[in-house]
Amino acid sequence: MNYSRWPALIARAEDQVVFDEIKIIGRNDEVFFHNTAAPFGDTRRLNDTPFALESLLVERMPPRSPLQVDALLATWNALRAQLDTAFRNTEPCPHESTLALGQQLQAMRDDPAVAFDLHQPAADRDPQAAAAWVSRLRLRVATVLTSSVAVGYKYLASRCDRFIALIERAAGHPSR
Repeated sequence: MNYSRWPALIARAEDQVVFDEIKIIGRNDEVFFHNTAAPFGDTRRLNDTPFALESLLVERMPPRSPLQVDALLATWNALRAQLDTAFRNTEPCPHESTLALGQQLQAMRDDPAVAFDLHQPAADRDPQAAAAWVSRLRLRVATVLTSSVAVGYKYLASRCDRFIALIERAAGHPSR
């Protein structure tokens, strides 16, 4: 499934209480979000406020140090040098996509949003990095809202608007 479709799929699953349990687990096995469903009269509902969509979007934008960005670039350059071997078990990737990914990784070096940490105390944050991070999050949310899974999902846009407003306040970068 396409990377940008997962958040909308998870939001829809929460709203419809499709699963008994929903977890968002980070790359280092840290549980960012966990919710369970329980019977409620003739139906079921989640025990806590649905927040898996939001947790997934934040988890996908972790802060990265310059050393981590350099390591990503080094890994990408090694993969790019042997594309046939690196991607032999995947569908063919258009040359333009390969170039675009390399350019995106290179642009991370100069992007102040890359080092932004939402969990850092507000007083210690760089306002330019916060603004850039919120802008990147807005772009990701826009991609989610235009995914095929989001079509016909009437609550997703308002949920995303509330999430962005919450993040802007938490990041210390209100745009309204």
